[in-house]
Amino acid sequence: MAKLIKPKGFEIWDVEDPEAAGMSQKDVLKMWQYLVDTGMAWTGLLQGWYGRTATALIEQGLIKRKKNPYKETDMKKAIKDLIDKTKW
Repeated sequence: MAKLIKPKGFEIWDVEDPEAAGMSQKDVLKMWQYLVDTGMAWTGLLQGWYGRTATALIEQGLIKRKKNPYKETDMKKAIKDLIDKTKW
């Protein structure tokens, strides 16, 4: 199974203002790919524009849509990690 790769030193919400977070274009695309790979772009835990933006990036060919490469437990773990970090 492929590993979920999130750019080191960044949080998922950094894509909201990548310049302020010091993200390069490569970092931004890696983060969006991470959101797609984990399914978090469409979970409802994040604002709706995350899913819409992820879809637009896929349609433009900048990132890839995965055909369910991860087990449901991986997505649950990614969501749990997000909740733990944000103290929801």
